[in-house]
Amino acid sequence: MKFDMRHEFSCPPDLLWELLDDPEFDRRLAAATQAKRVTVENRMDGKQRYIRRSITARRTLPAPMAKLIGSDEIGWDQETWHEPGTERMRWKITPRVLQDRMTGEGTTIVRATPRGCERVISGDLTVKVALIGGQMEKKLVEDVQQSYENAARILRELIAERAKV
Repeated sequence: MKFDMRHEFSCPPDLLWELLDDPEFDRRLAAATQAKRVTVENRMDGKQRYIRRSITARRTLPAPMAKLIGSDEIGWDQETWHEPGTERMRWKITPRVLQDRMTGEGTTIVRATPRGCERVISGDLTVKVALIGGQMEKKLVEDVQQSYENAARILRELIAERAKV
């Protein structure tokens, strides 16, 4: 299931990228989404910054989905690749269960606008499970969209806090 989201911010793109890598952003996002976020790896790989985070979230899942994954806790690794100074980051999500039947990947673009910058997130989450795959995709996309809405709110708070300093 494909999805696209856009968020406007009142700061230049380089500040938004900086805030996305700020541990305070991670802490606040984890609290807002009731998810445990652990940075497992953060390194330069040639010209690109590679970050892998392990994320575990408690969610109210539809019964068939909870039964299929064996839990009401969803866990995944999120990998990102971004060359500092560029506007595009690539991301990939790998679930801890059903890895052969679930995929998630896309891009995040941060570009300058007259009032600051815009973040555009485009992705595709696919679940290949008979009968309930579509229902699972819909639920996962809703969760991802809500997480990005929370992230946008937190980023705006951090931008406002920095403006006061």
